[in-house]
Amino acid sequence: SFASSASNLVTSDTNGAQDVFIKNVKTKELVRASVTPSGEQGNGDSPGELGGRAAMSNNGTWVVFESKASNLTGGTGDVARTVLRNLSTGETIALDATGSGGSGKRPAISNDDVGRFVAFYSANPLDSRFESAGIFRYDRHKLPVAVAAIDPTSPSKPNPGDTVILDGSGSSNEVNAGFAEPGKTPELRYQWAQAYPAAAAGLTGSEPANPNFTPTKKGSYLFQLTVSDDFESSEPAELVVQVGTHNRPPVADAGSDPVGAETKAVVRLDGRRSSDPEGRRLQYFWRPVSSQSTTAVQLFGSNPATPTFIPDIPGTYTFSLRVFDGRYLSDPPSTVTVTVAKGSTEGLVANPGEDAQDQLLGQRYQLDGSGSRDTTTGNSDGLSYSWKILSAPSNPSDRRARFRLRRPHSAQPSFVPPLPGTYLFGLTVEKGGKLSAEKPVKVTVGGSIDSIDRPARDEAWIMGGSEPSTVVWQYAGIAPKQRFVVLLYSFRGKTPSGPCLRGCLLDQGIKAGRGNRREISIPLSKAKVLSGYGAQIAVCIPGIGRNEPLCKRSAAFNLE
Repeated sequence: SFASSASNLVTSDTNGAQDVFIKNVKTKELVRASVTPSGEQGNGDSPGELGGRAAMSNNGTWVVFESKASNLTGGTGDVARTVLRNLSTGETIALDATGSGGSGKRPAISNDDVGRFVAFYSANPLDSRFESAGIFRYDRHKLPVAVAAIDPTSPSKPNPGDTVILDGSGSSNEVNAGFAEPGKTPELRYQWAQAYPAAAAGLTGSEPANPNFTPTKKGSYLFQLTVSDDFESSEPAELVVQVGTHNRPPVADAGSDPVGAETKAVVRLDGRRSSDPEGRRLQYFWRPVSSQSTTAVQLFGSNPATPTFIPDIPGTYTFSLRVFDGRYLSDPPSTVTVTVAKGSTEGLVANPGEDAQDQLLGQRYQLDGSGSRDTTTGNSDGLSYSWKILSAPSNPSDRRARFRLRRPHSAQPSFVPPLPGTYLFGLTVEKGGKLSAEKPVKVTVGGSIDSIDRPARDEAWIMGGSEPSTVVWQYAGIAPKQRFVVLLYSFRGKTPSGPCLRGCLLDQGIKAGRGNRREISIPLSKAKVLSGYGAQIAVCIPGIGRNEPLCKRSAAFNLE
């Protein structure tokens, strides 16, 4: 590929402009690429500057270049625009339709036969999420569309033992017709998965688009269908099959679309209007359906009916909600769409400080909202502060960390983290009846008992003797004043299950100190355990409030 202003390379080159040419070095064929879909020559330079570049896909089918010709893609005016053209079909796409000075110089195309991606510069803000020019990536491939349904030949109200045929034949990839080959639509592959209940009814059948299953119990069965071609997979389509329904399924209500949402601020969803006709207690299952976020959208919150999320850029964010009454899922799901604007820097602005990393477990941490401002006065005079715990880590039993904020209505509250993990807090400020947007801050807390080096596997402890035994353990990310507890679990046989028999608590109140290793001597003169028992040592960090302790168990050793 090259650019030339020569008029004698192809016939009927009379535009007096620079053009893009493609030479097939095997067949010696030379064609002009900078023409309209009907073959009309361009009315301006392509590229717009002398010696500009045109980039091709590996098989020479797609070529991309910058052009000042206004008739190639139906544009107007002598402005630079990026043009992508298929030399086989004549399809021509304006990637920067309006064009601008400097747009489109030296575009690049991905190193694959189909030329799927194009990278180019534009002086226009082509991505609606951002207000700036820059380097943009265009993807010719679109997501296939998955459609999941129940085959009409299946029972309309199936019972346990009935065969139910699923139907994904309504799925489509027409959006990619001609993507890889002219006149051909890429074939689809079907991937079904049972999302609920897990592995309760296996899918069988020889037709990928139409598997079947035989439910064994009454209740809801949730399936997801994803279709894919050789390039990309669809968003999953969900299908709920209600089996043996005797009560009425619950109804999900994702609430009204929130208003006033801002970037880098807390947005709260509300599914509390969901209901069950029989008044059963509901479980809530939220799922991000689509977003314009640059990262995966994560939901936070201790109340599953009202989770929160933090949008990173402007745009629209859509979520779906299903509720479960213990046997049946709501169907269809309820959706809510949040339109997020760029965060305001005027009026009352809450500033909860910077995110904190690698904080020590058990050490008091102070939040800092003193940077909050009333921008009309330029200071924090008269502000009232309100902090909330938006999310906290869970322990192995899936119970959330229980703790409290000290002085939550001050600029600088504090807390003692009882479990390792990420803590998310929200701050709002108020003045004169006006309330700011709620702004988040994350505090990540470390803390682990990494290993118990002694007692070693098959080591023997002589119970009731005068010689003490040694316990050695390694740890990290724990505050110096945090205390450990040492427990002895004894058992018969090979499996260390169940609590200790006698003398369980060996030592307590052992401070971590400033290192990452502790060694203590355990006197065994008063310990009473029958000979021949196996044992393990457990080193624990006591729970705070209702939190279960963080523990590590040693290798199994012997009691004699």
